[in-house]
Amino acid sequence: MKRKLIKQGGGGLTLYVPKKWVDFNNLNSGDELNIQEEDNKLILQTSDFSKQKKSTVLHVETGNSNEISLIRSFYRAGYDEIIIKYQAPELLQKLQKAVDSLYGFEIFDISANSCKMKSLYHGDSSDIHSHFNRLIHSINLIKSTIKEDLRNKKFDSKQILEYKNNVFKQRDLISRIIHDQKLFGLDYFPYYLLAYNLSTIARNYYFIYENISKKKVISKESLNYLEETNIFFDLFFKNIKTLNSLKLYKRYIQHIELGNKLINNKKQSSLIVSYCLFITQTINSCDVHILNHFNS
Repeated sequence: MKRKLIKQGGGGLTLYVPKKWVDFNNLNSGDELNIQEEDNKLILQTSDFSKQKKSTVLHVETGNSNEISLIRSFYRAGYDEIIIKYQAPELLQKLQKAVDSLYGFEIFDISANSCKMKSLYHGDSSDIHSHFNRLIHSINLIKSTIKEDLRNKKFDSKQILEYKNNVFKQRDLISRIIHDQKLFGLDYFPYYLLAYNLSTIARNYYFIYENISKKKVISKESLNYLEETNIFFDLFFKNIKTLNSLKLYKRYIQHIELGNKLINNKKQSSLIVSYCLFITQTINSCDVHILNHFNS
């Protein structure tokens, strides 16, 4: 979408904003906008966030995973207020656990049969990269925990579940900011895609940890393959701006071929290798050309 600058008195220039955007945000003549500068870009935001408040009502019967998933979906979609209706007061404990997994959400106005979840945090585009880095950091903590417990032969870490949950928390927050601020261009939307890929990777690392903790013997070849998977992860996400896609793809093919051979060998820990393969394939599914839009 292009707009011409119109010369005004005093040497100023005026820019017309799209009517569709004006109508969506209920803007009128005289309303103020926030203008944020990023590199060579100007980002317009309504100054009155109350005009963008999104609210919904959700009836919760049992607090099962499907109902909790709906709450998370409303959160990711940018809803600022979710009114929860329920019959059993004991459901409040499950609802509190759900809210604890949502960055910036708290429970208010608790009564016998309802409560209100409200957002206390308004993220903007400048926050996305920092949350993305925290997401990567949490996965690196999972990897280092697996490595340390393998060395110590002790698999009772309670923190690894917290690290995994932090990944999902940051993923949902990135999704929420992008939806809330309508950041669907190539400068920001790749974060949305990568955040979901990274949550898949974190889940598989968590499965690896659980599997290792249950097995008494893990083959040396399988452990080496896990370490190679960690290296492949680091090569990809630590070198986004300078990534040699052809060189990395050749390494990816070699890694996949080795994994398939290990799976076909019954002496190997095939389940761990399968998780590693899925991690590698998920990493490779990230579009290198999109990643070039990221700032280092």
